This record gives sequence, structure tokens and C-alpha cells, in this order.
Amino acid sequence: MKKSLFFLLAAAAAIVSCAKEGLETLPQQERVRFEVTGTEFFPGTQGISPAEATKAILTDAYTICWEKGKDVVCIFNKNDKYPFTVTLTGTSTWLEGDPLPAISTYYALYPFDENASNTTGTITTTLPAEQKAIRGQFSNIVAVAASKTKEFVFRPCVCLVEIDLQTDGVDKISFRGNNGEPIAGSLRMTASTSEAPDPTIVDGINEVSISDGGAVLEKGVYYLAIAPKEFKKGVTVTLSGKGGSVEKSTGKALSAKRCSRVRTGALALTLIPEDGAFCFEYDDGQNSGVVYPGQEKHLVYSYSGINSLSYNLKSSGSVDVEYFLDGSSSPVSEAPSRLRTGISAGSGILELLPTEESGGLNENVSRLRGSRIRGTMDEPIDLSTDNNTLMGASLSGVNTANCYVVTTPGWYSFPLVYGNAIKGGADNKTAYAPPAGAKSCLSPFIGADGKGITGPYINGSGAKAVSARLEWEDALGLVQKIKLKGSGSVNDVICFEVPAATIREGNALISALDSEGKIVWSWHIWVCGATAQDLTPVTITNKANKTYQFSPVNVGWVAPFQGAITYQGHRTGVRITEKSSGKVIEFTLEQLAGTLPESVIGYCPFYQWGRKDPFPASDGVPCEVTVDATKKVWFTTEMRDTVGTRAAVLGNDIASYIGHPTHYNLSSGGDGVYANIWNATQAIFSSSSSSEENALPIVKSVYDPCPVGCTLPPIGAWSAFSKDNSQGEFNNGMLFYTAPNQGGTTTFYPATGSMSTTNTSSSKVNASLRNVGTGFSYWSGNANNGTSGFSMTCYNKGAVNTTYGSNRQYVYPIRPVIEK
Repeated sequence: MKKSLFFLLAAAAAIVSCAKEGLETLPQQERVRFEVTGTEFFPGTQGISPAEATKAILTDAYTICWEKGKDVVCIFNKNDKYPFTVTLTGTSTWLEGDPLPAISTYYALYPFDENASNTTGTITTTLPAEQKAIRGQFSNIVAVAASKTKEFVFRPCVCLVEIDLQTDGVDKISFRGNNGEPIAGSLRMTASTSEAPDPTIVDGINEVSISDGGAVLEKGVYYLAIAPKEFKKGVTVTLSGKGGSVEKSTGKALSAKRCSRVRTGALALTLIPEDGAFCFEYDDGQNSGVVYPGQEKHLVYSYSGINSLSYNLKSSGSVDVEYFLDGSSSPVSEAPSRLRTGISAGSGILELLPTEESGGLNENVSRLRGSRIRGTMDEPIDLSTDNNTLMGASLSGVNTANCYVVTTPGWYSFPLVYGNAIKGGADNKTAYAPPAGAKSCLSPFIGADGKGITGPYINGSGAKAVSARLEWEDALGLVQKIKLKGSGSVNDVICFEVPAATIREGNALISALDSEGKIVWSWHIWVCGATAQDLTPVTITNKANKTYQFSPVNVGWVAPFQGAITYQGHRTGVRITEKSSGKVIEFTLEQLAGTLPESVIGYCPFYQWGRKDPFPASDGVPCEVTVDATKKVWFTTEMRDTVGTRAAVLGNDIASYIGHPTHYNLSSGGDGVYANIWNATQAIFSSSSSSEENALPIVKSVYDPCPVGCTLPPIGAWSAFSKDNSQGEFNNGMLFYTAPNQGGTTTFYPATGSMSTTNTSSSKVNASLRNVGTGFSYWSGNANNGTSGFSMTCYNKGAVNTTYGSNRQYVYPIRPVIEK
């Protein structure tokens, strides 16, 4: 006879000790409570017959009702899944299923998902983007539970959107955020006996809809389930039917938290027929749609603008276009301060211009904005020669690097060369094909195609670069008009402008792409307002009395600035009139205001060990050591503002690092093999940071992220740095003496923190940023072993250590030395 196990789902105080889970209170949203109780429940509330009942029915108390024979729960034994069926209808029930091995903690998921996975309570399942519409009821609830006693209390992992439908003829209701936020798809959360699930979308869809097989929906209240999300630019609800469609939008920020209900209010609208002869089609890369006569559309974007809003204005004849600025009732025929070009009949690109900036000033910003403009579009300044005097150097000829420094507004260019493969105007073969040594020595180094680099020029190999683009910038409008100039030869260059109107200190990443749109190589542009005197190298003497010429600032350093940077919001109404018919299309383009915080410490980009491309990191605001710091807002090639860092398991594939310069590698050991990635001639590992070879000058490789004439420091250069060899108290960093025994002058190392995560299945997809204002870690160019590199570290204002080998996956800043 088949044996069965029973799990009790109940929360009656006399039976189990499971606490009821209520909902968090949200602004302008009502409190909702999901609970598992011992009270029997009979479906049929709010005019719904038992035959129509789904797993969860909204009663006056918003209680979950389990349904006998219909609901199936997934219980995990490690990653093995066991289906357990509900055996009793009501708000408490029993689960029955086949025996499973005894384990210390049982993890459960509702509903059962054959494709779900579990890693010690971290559960991944699918929240569908297309859900069933049933009036007065909610389905598609995802809930998890954990128990050591076989008694479960389920914690919902979704937010409910309550839609009061009062519109005739609707057969589909859709909900989305105005910033393309993922709200359905692959959902990851943690099942725990005490902690909240913390659900996160890891592979998402940005719109959720409900329907009933094409049937017209009766008027009433409907619910759809979404992943918890912060909608910073508001949300849009679309009602569709055979008679057309209509949208309702808000640009106000909305917080949709787990176990909460977001209410749209009554939607008593009129479906607008789709007039294909006269309409405005648009696509911004994340959202697309059509505006018909009689409709109201509200398109919400960031203060940063968006430069890829393509449109097609269909019309049988000529049109009049009028613009209404910030709610004015008086139209204007042009809006040059808002749109780069106006709207006209046919296809085109509608470019929203970034809004006006104020604040965030310091001497460096003022110096940049007062500098003369250098170069022109036709005759840009060549950075491979212009950087020859950087930090007091006196180099000659062409000297290439993965990082170029710009100190004035203007037009600039750089050659398509692998890193520092050209030095003093000559082929620098050691940089890309160092002498072969032990197994831990890679030679030649490889490009994005996984093939060995055989010469200095990118277009001298098989994968030729044919275009260029901006990957990101950490200051709005820092670089623009990026273009690859040439005809596919080794003489091709990438050109760009640093506009005078928006110049400030910051960083950008520019990539070259092949004919398939794949990244071939990338370069870091550092806009720096420091004076030549500010960048005078600092002589550091180590314990062995060896000297090194260090930069006084980190690579990509942005000095602290006073006052927040604010961007004014804009609202631009558009009215298009078809002259022949008199029909009118109207919509609103809203650019939300923005504020970036004052930078107290200053900030700079971070690097994973062995990788040449930077990641945006801190915003320069100190934080407590126990909490995550705020990441720097940055701007993508589409000019969308964002924070965080894309993440992927790139493993030990160096080619993937180059081809995905914006992706944080979740694999802890990096390439896991080579000693010479950042020190071209280092053929062996050394477990001791004090060994003689770890004090020798670094030999710069094509993966070195430093500017012209600079390289990574050897770990031995910092051997005299310690808390005892510093001046004063820890104050957002340490002021070290430049020689042993409190000798020499002083040099400051800011507490810029560090980024890391070691769990590839973590619900925190992006690396967390810690220790800003309380600690620091700085990479050296020396490998400790195949999976770690030496670094100088200080945690929680404590001791300074130069003996650590940190995982190559960690993300630290770089303080470069002058190349010897």
C-alpha cells in the first residue's frame, strides 16, 4: 500500500506557534492581510460561486483559502521536488504526498513548479506574466515556507494590484512600470522559519496582464500579482478590447511591497478605436505603443533624457505640431530646450534633451568649465600623445593605454590599439605576448574572440572594429558624439566630444564593436579637473628602502563636491493635428526631476582583479560599516539613469571579461589560473606579500587599467603602511606617512569601500557595496595564487594589512604608480 505523509498548515494558537503575517503599510495604499488560520472557509464570497473558486479568495479579511484536491504544494528535499496535495478546503489544511527523506528543515513552495529549484532555502520559480482574470479573486500567488516541525506558515512573495474595472468592453488588463521594471518571470526568494522571503526578479518581464480567454470582463474588482518593486517613474494600466484600448498613467513614484495591495481606483474610461490611418507609433527600447486620436498617453522618462525614442507618425496629409511646456495653455511651435528635433510626419527619432543641472561644484569643476575648448570634430586631440606629460612624465611618441585622461572640454580621439601595445611609438610586444614561462603564465594574451593577440592593432587581426558606442558614464552628458573614423585599417580611431556645457569630473566607458555588434575592446575615459601640481607623484619608501612614484589620487578619481547635483523636471505636452480631417493626437512627455547627493569623500571606479575595465561604485557618501552603501548613479548608452552593476557568471573566461566589460563576474576566482594577467612577466605565484619579487616594478600588460605612463603597484610598495605609520585619526580614510617610522611627507588614501558577493545564487544579483567611509581595499598587480590577488586593506577603521590575498571577484579601486 502506498504510504502518505501529512503536513499541517495551521496557525491557531492552541495548535501551532506560527505567527500571522500581516502587510506592511504603504503610502496611499490599503493594508492587506494574508494569514493561515484554523478557521474553516467556504468559497463563494463576493458573488463568486464555489465552482469558480481559485486557490485564494478575497474575503473581508483577505484570507487565503486552500482548496481540496486542486492546490498542490512543492516540498523540497535539497533540490528534489515532491508534490503534496491539499486535502481539506479552508484556511487551514493538511498536505498529503509520498514519503520523502527526513531532513532538518523542510522547504515548501506554492504553487508546485516542476522547474523550480532550491538551494538551502533559496527558491527560484516562475511568476507568470499572463494571469487569469477572475472577478473578486486573486490567483497566481507565490508563497514559500520553511519548517523544522512539519507545520508550515506560508509567506506570500508578491504584491497585489487591485483594479476597479468600470469600463465596458474590456477583455484584457495590463500593468507595467514606466521605467521598464521587471515584475514577472524568474522569481528568487528565501524560505525561512523566521526571515522575510526577500523576493527578487532575476530574469524578468516588464508587463503583467490578466484575461479570461478573450471573454469580455464584467465590471468589478480584479487582481494581478507582481513581484515587489519600487516604481520610481510611476506606473501605467492599459485596458484593451475589441473596441480599442485606453491607458491610465501616473508619473508619481510608487512602492509596491511584498504582501501589500496597490489600488488603481475606479477606471471608468472609454476604449479608443484604433485609427490606423492617423496615429503616432513609438518605441523607446523598453516600451512601445501607439497613440490614437482621443487617447491620453503619458510617457515618463528620466531627467537624463533618452536618445532612442523612435516614432512613426502616420497621416493622410500634412500635420500641425504644437508643444505645451510645463502645463502652459499657450502652445509653441518648437521646443529646442526639450527636443533636439521636432516631430514631423513619417518616421523619425525623438531625442529628449537632459534637463538643466545645478549644484555639485568645487574648484576642479570650475576649472574644467573655465578651460578653453580643444580640438574639433575634424581635427580631434590624439590622447595617445596628449597624455605623454601626465603626472609629470615626459614621454615621447605614441603611448597607448586602456585609460585616457581628459582635462578640458573639446574633441578627442585615440587609436584602436590593445591596451599599452604601443609604447614610445613602437610595438610593445611584451605587453601582449610576454616571454612564455610556467603554466601560470599566459602568452600571448587573448582578445574578446578568445584568440591570441598577435599585434598591437585591433584592426590588424580577424575581428575588425566597425563602430563604437558609449557603455556608461557616471556624470550626465560627460561624453557624446562617439564615432569610429576610418575604413577598417590599423589607422582607424575612435572620436568623441566632451561638451563644455555639461563638463564635470567623471568617468565613461567607450567600446569598439565588430560587424555583429559584439564588443572587441573598451577604453576608460577619465575627465579630471585637477591641476598638474595636484597630480604631482608622491614618493613612497617601503620597509626595504625601495622607492616608488605613486599617483596622489586613484584611477578615475572624482574630488568631493559641495551641494547635491539637481536636475529640473520637465513636462512637454504634444498636440498633433491632421489638417485634412481635424483629428487630434495628444500625449505628454514627462522628464522627472533628479537629485544626486553631495559627495563627501569623493569617488572613483572599481575593478575586479585582472580585468581592465572599471565599474561605477560609490557616490561618495559615508555609511555605517554594517549596511550597504549607496551606489553611484550612472547613465547607459540609452541615457537611462541607473545604479548597480550588471552581474553574470563569466567563470574563468578572459575573453568574456573583454566582451562583457559592464558585467560583474560572480565567479569568485576570476580566471583561476594565471599569475601574469596584471604583471606581464610574473610567471609564478608567491604566497608571501613580503617576498622580494612582490616588491619589483610591475611590467604593464594589455589588461592593465591604468592611464598612459602608469601601472598597478607591487604589493611590496606598501610594506611601510600601517595604522601606526599614519597621521591623526581615521577620517573617511587614512593619511599615511610616505616613509617608515613616520618619515617623509603624507599621502591620503580615501575610504572608498569595496564591492563583492560570493553567492552566485544570491537574491542580491548585484554586488553589495560596503565600508564607504569606514574602510578600504586597494589592488596590487601581484597575484597571490590562481584565484586571488594581493591587496592593501583596512576594515572598520582598524589595522592596515598588506598580506591578504583577496578573491579576484572582489571589486576594489586602484592607486597607480609611475611606470618604470
